[in-house]
Amino acid sequence: GKITMQAGFSSRGRTFYFALKLVQLHGCLWHTCEKMCGGTGKDEAAASRQLANNYTTFCATACTPRPRSNQAQPTSALQAGTVLTVSTSTESTLEDSIAKIFGSNASVRPRVTLVSFADGAVYEKSLHMLRQQVWADRKMLWTDVQLRQDPLFIEHSHLFSKLADITNSYPLLGHKQQRPYCDAFKPIMILAAMRKSRPRDYVLWTDSSKYNLPRLGAEDLLRALHMLGGRSMTALLHCGCDCTTLSERYMSQTRLISRVTADLYAEIVPRPVLFSTHGLLATHLLWAVTDENKRLAEAWLQLAINHPRAFCTSHTQDQAALTVLAVNRSLQVVDTCQFMHPPWLNMRCYDELKVLQSAIGAIARGKFVMRTLHP
Repeated sequence: GKITMQAGFSSRGRTFYFALKLVQLHGCLWHTCEKMCGGTGKDEAAASRQLANNYTTFCATACTPRPRSNQAQPTSALQAGTVLTVSTSTESTLEDSIAKIFGSNASVRPRVTLVSFADGAVYEKSLHMLRQQVWADRKMLWTDVQLRQDPLFIEHSHLFSKLADITNSYPLLGHKQQRPYCDAFKPIMILAAMRKSRPRDYVLWTDSSKYNLPRLGAEDLLRALHMLGGRSMTALLHCGCDCTTLSERYMSQTRLISRVTADLYAEIVPRPVLFSTHGLLATHLLWAVTDENKRLAEAWLQLAINHPRAFCTSHTQDQAALTVLAVNRSLQVVDTCQFMHPPWLNMRCYDELKVLQSAIGAIARGKFVMRTLHP
């Protein structure tokens, strides 16, 4: 539970308090190590030495792969709720995983383009980790330099100048650094990746962020594709703080989308309707390459072009705009919240889903249901 220090603690009480906080931090780091590395600590002392360092260093030095037993696959790839035990053995190659999951259909399995963007040293660390991942067939990992060279960005350079100005004039509550261009680069990069991909392949977007240490097992990704069976993870339902209780399982839409955004987009979805639906999390997006999804990316960008202030004002920015489209189009989204159990990153269910391994791993294990956002 949450530990707080009360005023008037004795010296012994303060010592006990800080000891508890150290144990709590130690537990959070071990949990993060489990999620990021899929392993267990090999040295308690090594773990303690890494407490003051970031999660990346901790996992790199204090974790070893933990082999897991394999189980038979479900008879149907679309059985929601079926538990799959995923092997994380380092001896298994990508080719072995493909053959194991897709069998005789391995030659036609969907290819995946990994897409992300980073601007600034903190986020480029996450982008660097993505470059080391071997499970992506192709990578589109850009900084601002590459983004500015994209034809779509150049075509809408006036818009992105306006978005940059708005971003600087609207401080985001709780965010120390503004999101570049209100994150409107997401639809541009996703659209660019889809245009270079084969039909029915996939584009995987993942944020380069302080929460997301993007380690992902190849089998987790391949099993997730198998479970989706050609469908998309258009977005995740935004979980609340405590997914184990129904009242806090989902984040209130009013905490995610501002009234200004809702009113400016009211011609697309009336505000009362929008606020009656669940919010979305767009940290990770796994879109099948289809004409419909290409049009969705174009419409997402169009919302920024038509209403840049509406796109930027909510602290969730691109997420808020995608939610408007999802409700307007009655899109199917992925709900993992009811299957989420602690421990969670930062002891918050929604922060756990910001970790790539947690989100894709839930789909790989069949711990999700598809839900339609109705207007």
